[in-house]
Amino acid sequence: MKQITVSVPDHRLPFFMELVNALDFAQIVNQEELEGTLTDAQKKAWEDVKAGFEEEGQEEDEEDKSQARPVETLLNGLD
Repeated sequence: MKQITVSVPDHRLPFFMELVNALDFAQIVNQEELEGTLTDAQKKAWEDVKAGFEEEGQEEDEEDKSQARPVETLLNGLD
């Protein structure tokens, strides 16, 4: 099975969820439910990762650039 991530405007979410729920082959995973199964250490690490991506996105917006970089660079920044 393949997994995709879709961003939907808040005002269109009810319609989108109704549409996806009508598909018998689609499986919906609720992020809040998944986050609820994490240990405290995992939650802390997940929050750090999300914060890092948010900071990175803000910096790119400010610079008006979006450049890909190797995953090794990202992982080295976690040390």
